[in-house]
Amino acid sequence: MNMREKLIRAAIDLIDREGLSGFGIRSAAAECGVSCAAPYKHFKNKDDLFLAVLDYVNRQWYAVQTGVAAATEGSIPDQLAAIGLAYIKFNTENPQFRAVVMLRDDDMTPEQKAKKAEMSAFSQQLISKWCLKAGCNQEQSERKTFAIRSFVFGAVRMLDSGELKYCPKTMEMVEKCIRREFELD
Repeated sequence: MNMREKLIRAAIDLIDREGLSGFGIRSAAAECGVSCAAPYKHFKNKDDLFLAVLDYVNRQWYAVQTGVAAATEGSIPDQLAAIGLAYIKFNTENPQFRAVVMLRDDDMTPEQKAKKAEMSAFSQQLISKWCLKAGCNQEQSERKTFAIRSFVFGAVRMLDSGELKYCPKTMEMVEKCIRREFELD
């Protein structure tokens, strides 16, 4: 692993432990045991490092999502159910990534917000594609997008807080909720 990646991973660990307020370019350097100047060879500033963190987490998720989408190609409901479950698994098995994914956007730059939004872009496109094929009106499309994303993000939050247990029964429940959204009303 090169120094750039070490710094990114250290920043992710800092965000996981201390939140965005405890994250900084100097603290990432200290985590790696390098001088305060070392990160500036790879990043312009704290915002640039945070953008690299978002990109790193996105790339990890993209690799998972691509495999899931390819395995379920052809059926949008199957793809969305599988991607939703994979997203829950990804965040449950990688709590340090979950800490980054679940950050509020309030203090992010527009570029950082856009980078963070990339994680859910593919699933949103799939929902839109399905709604278009099904002849859903704008309100139905928005409701389905909201419902599916809420099931997935809500499950991640509830698993994180301990309200839900990460087990086959929970995953089955989430899958049923997602699939129910493909029943036209």
